[in-house]
Amino acid sequence: ESMSVVNVFDVGRSSCRVGSASEMVPDTIMPMASALGPENEVDGCIVEHGVVKDWTRFESLIKSFFSSEEPMDEGEDDSTVSKAVKNTSTTATAQQVHQGTSISDNISANGKGTPQNKDGANSASNIRSNHQRKKKIYNPNEPMLMVNAPTTTDKARERLCEFSFESVQVPAFYILDSLVASVYSAGRISSFVVDIGHDTMHVGAVHDGFLFPHTYRKINVGCKDIAECFQTSLLDRGYDLSLAEVESVKLKHAFAASDFARESADLILKPTKENYFTLPDGRTVAPLGDASIRSVECLFHPSLAGTHGLGLSDVLAEITQVCQQEREVTPLRTLPLFYLGVGGGSQTRGLADRLYNDLTNSVTASVGKGLFVGCIENAPDRHHAAWIGGSIVASLPMFVENNFVSKEEYEEIGVAALHKRC
Repeated sequence: ESMSVVNVFDVGRSSCRVGSASEMVPDTIMPMASALGPENEVDGCIVEHGVVKDWTRFESLIKSFFSSEEPMDEGEDDSTVSKAVKNTSTTATAQQVHQGTSISDNISANGKGTPQNKDGANSASNIRSNHQRKKKIYNPNEPMLMVNAPTTTDKARERLCEFSFESVQVPAFYILDSLVASVYSAGRISSFVVDIGHDTMHVGAVHDGFLFPHTYRKINVGCKDIAECFQTSLLDRGYDLSLAEVESVKLKHAFAASDFARESADLILKPTKENYFTLPDGRTVAPLGDASIRSVECLFHPSLAGTHGLGLSDVLAEITQVCQQEREVTPLRTLPLFYLGVGGGSQTRGLADRLYNDLTNSVTASVGKGLFVGCIENAPDRHHAAWIGGSIVASLPMFVENNFVSKEEYEEIGVAALHKRC
């Protein structure tokens, strides 16, 4: 007997995505600010840098999708819950063509499933603008798949498993790593992958549906930091804008520079028409200078955002060298130099070109292989990649039957079943 449709959850720092498996985009996208209530302070966030900070609110949020009751504070407005535009068109992607191999044969009972990618016709703004006054209520008698960041500890995974069976009372449960899910969303099972989220970048090497822990790196810089750096640059020029106002300017004007020093000088000394923006008063037109590229530069130089450590290009080069020098795991040495960018920040204009230039200089000279960077700027659902990958594998009956922890198995051996299966 076939199992019910699986409910897929992906809870991040800025939003919670929920929907039924086999759909191309999530049914419900809830801004996390609405779950926090009127106060949207960093100290009160539910998830920060990929780690659950407030388990009480987190569990209340998940349970709210299975009842008509609101999750958090009284007076919370249902208008914050948005309904994603459904798009069922599916096309072959450049990534699949580049790999040159069929992935359908890799679907098997051991969880090495494979997805198909899609380039949706609807823009991210269209998806976010389709608000629903009534959020969808999901059936707790259907299996649940939870997409989690690679930073999720074993203890946290066990708590999620226990909560799902004991409180929600689902019949089956599975946890999928977000980087693995993102790779599945691109029609692949192996890739270097970087997920640029709200406040964190997760980077790692995935082979045959498995993220190798020693290749995983976390960079505590994300889209929020780009906006804050943009705000600071404008303030230095005498323009005091709120983060909300800066966000709209950033989405239109911010881009990654291929050669920061040269392009910065050009933007300051020889500004073009595109380098001007209209202030909120609707009358004053002001030059951006190099703010449009300096803000994005924090992804490559975290010190600009007040964070220590290597930037994105350096981390990717380091991980590549780790794989090339791997002695125990042969497949990692032969992993194609395909770099997949997912998350909202991966759609930043010029990011693919910047990564290509940086990695070409630091990687290909030493390994002698071709390079392909898969940051697809015109794919509006790229910021849903982890959820889409989870939806794809959860729609495979054999995957659900052979990999999900069942209620009976949980009652027999407890959370140990989770480590056995995922």
